[in-house]
Amino acid sequence: MFLIYSLYVLVSLLRLVLFPVRLFAGWFSRGVCFVCVGLLVLRLAFLFAFSFRAVGCAALASSPSGSCSVFGLFGAARAFGSSGWLSRLWFARVCFRVVLMSALVGFCGSRSLASAFSPLVSSCVSSVALSGRGVAVGCASGADAFVRQACSSAVVFSASSFGSGRAAFARRSAAFVSAVAASGSGCGLVAFVSSPCPVGLFPSSLASRCFAGFGSGSWASVALAVGLGVPVVVFPCVPAGVSPLSVLPSSWSGSWVSAGSGVWSSGFRFVSASASLPF
Repeated sequence: MFLIYSLYVLVSLLRLVLFPVRLFAGWFSRGVCFVCVGLLVLRLAFLFAFSFRAVGCAALASSPSGSCSVFGLFGAARAFGSSGWLSRLWFARVCFRVVLMSALVGFCGSRSLASAFSPLVSSCVSSVALSGRGVAVGCASGADAFVRQACSSAVVFSASSFGSGRAAFARRSAAFVSAVAASGSGCGLVAFVSSPCPVGLFPSSLASRCFAGFGSGSWASVALAVGLGVPVVVFPCVPAGVSPLSVLPSSWSGSWVSAGSGVWSSGFRFVSASASLPF
């Protein structure tokens, strides 16, 4: 798919170069017209290939991390209700940045996360950025805002690009997790949660099962990430005196272990993830 993307970019550049040629050579120059028509057909063919490839991502079907092309997000965005040239420009920007990155690490968390946890969020974001990986985040307040403040180059997923109402946030989060999973080896999801995992929420590769009105977008994102095989680290951001383990789901098939040392020492990793976060 990277080769197809390269060809698509090349075709677009050729069409841009030929535009002044058409002006000087005349619109009815047979050779120039044939070349332009041919380039237009190729460009449409590439777009069709991207959308056709997108079916697996759009459905968020069961697949290992990295097996779904990032170009499938275009079809996913359309399936989730995003439309219009503004959303296409938004996706093109995200897609281009993801292609240039080796992997994406997504960050999510409580919208009401206390400012006392801002240094922790900033430290985790800095650790990921220094490792050479890209940072992805949502558009909400709280944890999302702390991430955006810590990394101005983060890929931001905006709910306004996925329609309106509460459903737009679910579509946004599903596409966000899908993008992280599609970025391949080295990807991961880091969540800063302040409330327990809702009862009845379990990991699944289907967004419809995770974002089913449980009341916690952060935990739904974690469940979807685990279901898609994305390594996950959760930071329980609870008041003093409250056990961090009390917010972690004990009913999931697996166990929670320490995420590591240093800035990751207060986080917990779900051991059933396909790979460890490499930082």
